[in-house]
Amino acid sequence: MAGALYADVVVRQGARVVGTFSYAVPPNLRSAIAPGQLVWVPFRRTRLTAIVVALSEQAPDFETRDILEIADPAPVLTPTQIALGRWMSEHYLCSLAEALFAMLPPGLLGRTRTRVVLTESGRSRPLEGLPPLAQRTIEELRRSGGEMDLVVLSRALRKKRLSRTLSHLEREGWLKLAPFVEEPAARPHREPFLVLSASPAEVAALRESIGRRNPPAARVLSALARSPGGIREKKTLCQEVRADSQVLSALEEEGLVRSLEEKELLRLVASEEEVAVFLEKEARRFPRGCALLRRLRETEGVLDLGAEPVPAEVCRALERRGLVRRERRPAQVRLSVLPEVALARAAALRRTRADERLLALLERLEQAEGQALPLSTLGRKEAAALLEAGVARTEERERLRDPLAGREFPPESPPPLTEGQGRVWREIYEAFSRGGMHTFLLHGVTGSGKTEIYLRALGRALREGRQAIVLVPEISLTPQTVQRFAARFPGRVAVLHSGLSVGERYDQWRRVRAGQVDVVIGPRSALFAPLPRLGLIVVDEEHDDSYKQDDPPPRYHARETALALARITGSIVILGSATPSIESYSRARRGQYRLLELPERIRVRRDSAGRPLVLIQTSLPRVEVVDMREELRAGHTSIFSRSLQRAIQETLSAGEQAILFLNRRGTATFVMCRDCGHVVRCPHCEVPFVYHADLGRLICHRCGRRAPSPAFCPACQSVRIRHFGAGTERVEAEVLRLFPAARVLRWDRDIAARDLYGRGMPRPYGVLEAFARREADILVGTQMVAKGLDLPGVSLVGVVSADTVLHLPDFRSAERTFQLVTQVIGRAGRREERGRAIIQTYHPDHYAIQSAARQDYAAFFRWEMAFRTRYGYPPLLELARLVYSHRREEQAREEAGRVARLLAGRVSAVPGARLVGPAPAFVRRRQGYYRWQVLLLAPEVQPLLQGLVLPEDWSVDVDPVSLLS
Repeated sequence: MAGALYADVVVRQGARVVGTFSYAVPPNLRSAIAPGQLVWVPFRRTRLTAIVVALSEQAPDFETRDILEIADPAPVLTPTQIALGRWMSEHYLCSLAEALFAMLPPGLLGRTRTRVVLTESGRSRPLEGLPPLAQRTIEELRRSGGEMDLVVLSRALRKKRLSRTLSHLEREGWLKLAPFVEEPAARPHREPFLVLSASPAEVAALRESIGRRNPPAARVLSALARSPGGIREKKTLCQEVRADSQVLSALEEEGLVRSLEEKELLRLVASEEEVAVFLEKEARRFPRGCALLRRLRETEGVLDLGAEPVPAEVCRALERRGLVRRERRPAQVRLSVLPEVALARAAALRRTRADERLLALLERLEQAEGQALPLSTLGRKEAAALLEAGVARTEERERLRDPLAGREFPPESPPPLTEGQGRVWREIYEAFSRGGMHTFLLHGVTGSGKTEIYLRALGRALREGRQAIVLVPEISLTPQTVQRFAARFPGRVAVLHSGLSVGERYDQWRRVRAGQVDVVIGPRSALFAPLPRLGLIVVDEEHDDSYKQDDPPPRYHARETALALARITGSIVILGSATPSIESYSRARRGQYRLLELPERIRVRRDSAGRPLVLIQTSLPRVEVVDMREELRAGHTSIFSRSLQRAIQETLSAGEQAILFLNRRGTATFVMCRDCGHVVRCPHCEVPFVYHADLGRLICHRCGRRAPSPAFCPACQSVRIRHFGAGTERVEAEVLRLFPAARVLRWDRDIAARDLYGRGMPRPYGVLEAFARREADILVGTQMVAKGLDLPGVSLVGVVSADTVLHLPDFRSAERTFQLVTQVIGRAGRREERGRAIIQTYHPDHYAIQSAARQDYAAFFRWEMAFRTRYGYPPLLELARLVYSHRREEQAREEAGRVARLLAGRVSAVPGARLVGPAPAFVRRRQGYYRWQVLLLAPEVQPLLQGLVLPEDWSVDVDPVSLLS
């Protein structure tokens, strides 16, 4: 058909991604439809929201249905995001729909639900002849009025799968299934606003009328302000304004008035000529009279007889000659301030506290954007008063939910750069000048000033009219990053992360889409912020495993995806780390990235006003490696070596702070019977339970299942069942036992998961903030304390055990150990003073421990690359992990073997490629499912996996960061 238009759309039904489909665009929508838009499409017996990914005039070779309508005229995805989604689909072997839906904020699309409705005959027909489950279904529907949500019905019947039963009942005319789409959980938040509706003149009149009280003090000040010279006779004033002496005393104490007591005065009444004649004639005969006249001329013609006693006969003699006159002046009150000040104070005295609140609200309304404020944030009485006065009205408006609202970020001026920072910055600056994509690996030791380089790069990008994304590995690093960046770029920063509420994430996403912010900060999902003018991507702590998405798909790595996004947009990428990943450092050595290094530690000294004065070079911490085997030989069995105990005591005595690091949560890592060796395991995952003393429970760290701690062995009934190993809870308890006066905080994922909330910052920041404010002496934590924290009060770091991941069956175990130990000891001594670190280990000679102790990345890289080269691991080859899950282990093993045989034929044709497995996964059973895996190593894994059709229970992970799940 001439002029026909077709759209490829991606569809999701509920939480399940369906895939990509083609629909015809009806004539009435052709001029309005565009890629990236949200549309409604018919799908089976319902209608779903879908995203348009492409438009074409080429008709597909099958019959198509029409798109129903456009759900949102503004695209929810940009062309850049669609291009990035296509790259993710090809690289990570996921569907395009999975990649694109991962970019949308949660709650944007309504879930598809099904309503089960009894027909008229279904309400009354006898149930004889129906299967038992069908009978129960009809009975439950009848009890509920003939209509139920499918989820509620399934829960009531305690059956997860009802589709076969419901389909049968629908065919037999008992009921109807009515699919419907829920309202999206994320939508604009609207609420009543108080809007100023009066003219400035009307507002001024209202302001003048506020305050009808007229207390005596206000009356006194008003009368004096309007009197000539600001002075009045005290008695007359008090009678006129009905005030007493206490009122005047209070005003005098406030410094507003001054009381003048009653006085007897001598006043000169003769002219200057008459005085001169008298002085010339009577100088010899009446010297005392002449002296008094001269004194009167000095005092401007008035003399206080109470202050300066004068002989009475002299006064009478001068009075008789008509030269002076004695008079009595009554008590007076005089203003001590300007009349306008007195009037303002009088107006304030006339107002009650309620009047003051009303005036404050009026002022806020005048200064607010749009002269409107949310009614929920205002006092009810004050708002009602403005409404009654007719100067304001209520109006429903949208209110953006901003997690940074109300937070103040004092502007921060940039510090001077060191020579090393200057060299690094010049290279990045020149890359901006050249334009196009450039990738930098910024390898800087902890505390070397990498963040200042990020800030300068952001400033340059913003000056060019471009925008930026700053990725941090976890929400835990967001507050410090936001503080630094928002202080440098006020009003231009947004945060995006899973700690926000659905509404906050939706509003932040809309602000970004509308171009109202220029910098987006957050963990890996912040990479999908729809910035239209992207020019810079910063990946801080680029080595961190949390940049990898495991489940659900797409299983992408934010670092690699950031590089793909930069290629699409022509952006600059800065990958920063004190311990770069082996992959990134290897690429930099091969010239794929530009390697920039900051080997010196620095700290900015600021003056009392917060201005940077000078950059001070500081030393890396002194590191001591303690061989725990020697401790055991000496009979010392504590989890803290003698050296670490002494160091903690010295730190506490000096009033300084310490961090104790152990990459293991809980009190004990497993529970074992000493008689038969039985280890208590999770029945769903078959991994050992971890004992948590604060809960008094066993917890599976894989699926979250909880169980009571047994009093006797489940296998042999022995009472000799004990807790073995140590976790952060045990370390915390041991610290309190050895140092009862110490103030101790613990920070691990149990604390974080317990305290998340949706105001932009999770509550664990309270732990960090309290520690930074010196409200605690010792912080006990897992790997979360090793990540990018700036805690200048810490002078000691103790690594309780450096061996927790060193010998796990994963080729990255040594790298992970080196990174964790190096990062955590870098928290010590981030001030002018040199810090101290103690590493406890049973393998002090291992190259990962030795290199971390010397902070020698180059040496570690040489050792690690030799190991990877010997066994052909990444980065020499790419890696893909294929995992199959099934409730029957035999089925899992057979299916893994079948796929391995399929791949073996492909692998044999590619030089250097190889298969490992099939074999049970490290976590052999999870949540009741047995798991078998196949590992594929090849120069490129995607061509070997393209076209491989796998059943639904398979998962494919390209570039996995861990083989231990």
